[in-house]
Amino acid sequence: MMKIPQKTALNFSLFIILLYWLYELCDLNHTGILPGNFSEFVLKIVIIKSIHLSVIVLLLRIEKAGWHEMGFTFKNWKKQLLVGLLLGFIMFLLINVGLTSLLAGIFPQTKSDGSILSYFSDPGNLYMWLAIGIFGGGLVEETMRIFFLTRFQKRFGKAGLYFALICSSFIFGAGHLYQGIATAISTGVSGLILGSIFIKRKSAIELITLHAFSDVLAILGAYQMANHS
Repeated sequence: MMKIPQKTALNFSLFIILLYWLYELCDLNHTGILPGNFSEFVLKIVIIKSIHLSVIVLLLRIEKAGWHEMGFTFKNWKKQLLVGLLLGFIMFLLINVGLTSLLAGIFPQTKSDGSILSYFSDPGNLYMWLAIGIFGGGLVEETMRIFFLTRFQKRFGKAGLYFALICSSFIFGAGHLYQGIATAISTGVSGLILGSIFIKRKSAIELITLHAFSDVLAILGAYQMANHS
């Protein structure tokens, strides 16, 4: 691979991040368009998340940056997993049970808002949903969040870190507007909390476990809601 100055490589990563954020904002009108069947939905998720992860791996290689810079350390990994599970349960109660329910009363979902609950009516989809929550939500989304935070921090220090925290959380929430204002706000708030936890604890394993376990609980809750509906 051609040798690229570290600062140039880092600036290239920041440029790619900004392009990605801009694309996400411009694509909001198409974000909530669900494929015709669950298999197509799963395939779309797998392709998109795999591309995201592959781009991060490539950019880190170009920067010649190690995964330890992203908080990936297996020292005391059992403790990191346990902390992640505990925080994931708290996050589920705080966001999914508490904040989202509260906001739903203030901003009731309209018929025009997209509903993904239709994909939870078939119990046969459960295992695939769990895989999406763990791989797509836990691993990929949190690796992306950590990448955003660490790249801006490395280039601009604390100011860049908090700029990335605010921007990534806003876009994370805006991407769920198709599910209603309540879901978008609660998702944005969860992004702020997740990013703040990483800034405080610097553990990728804790953050990934937290998000994955919270998603698993949310998926099981969604199945309960779909069955009652």
